[in-house]
Amino acid sequence: MNDRLRRLQLAFKAYLQQDDEAILRHVVDSEQARAEHRLAAYWNAYRLRLIESLGEDFPLLQRHLGEPAFEALILDYIAAHPSRHRSIRWVGQDLPAFLRRRGSELEAELADFEWSLGLCFDAPEADGRAGLDDMAPIPPEDWPSLRFVFDPSLRWIDPWWNSVAIAQALQDEQPPPPAERGSYPVRWLLWRQDEQLHWRSLEPAEAWAVEAAHGGAAFAELCEGLLEWHGEDSAALAAAGYLKQWLHDGLITRITR
Repeated sequence: MNDRLRRLQLAFKAYLQQDDEAILRHVVDSEQARAEHRLAAYWNAYRLRLIESLGEDFPLLQRHLGEPAFEALILDYIAAHPSRHRSIRWVGQDLPAFLRRRGSELEAELADFEWSLGLCFDAPEADGRAGLDDMAPIPPEDWPSLRFVFDPSLRWIDPWWNSVAIAQALQDEQPPPPAERGSYPVRWLLWRQDEQLHWRSLEPAEAWAVEAAHGGAAFAELCEGLLEWHGEDSAALAAAGYLKQWLHDGLITRITR
């Protein structure tokens, strides 16, 4: 690429993202408009496109805040986090963290929920899916060494607020419940199956178990870890119950031993 052209492109990028007006000396006035007015058309179009795109990525947050407040938020956000990727898909990845730094914890959780759902939807397709029938031929003596490969779309979040309930109400176009912050975070599991997005909350024991199993823990390790919540007589039964639920939900793609 011609060096002069590259310098012009970088100067134009700096103008769009950082309000750097160095590009002005390379733009001429015309009879119809001054140079700064001609450039402003691109400046405004760039921001409007990002507001539109992020409104598509975070429609529930936009509905929660209202359009004027959402636009103001996005303008502040893109000023602090200029796009670093060729694809507009990733512009919003830092929005949850940005909201947390501003002290907007509930809004950060709404954004985190929507962004996580987007990642679920974009995840690669699984190579098959394990079911209860796959467990039947496994002899009991092999169960302790079983390990599980989970669907690529699986994600989890740990909101303190009732943000998922609020998001669900906004999605259903119903009045959201009053915002409430719990005394501890609640884990929500999110995944995609048959092109549909799903989510459900977990009790602490299952939250630990699914994270451990996702990280490679064998069935025997799950049973041992579940002793924190269950007695020796019921830990294995609880682990088997969680496994059955994961298979029913289509979360497991392969069982290894």
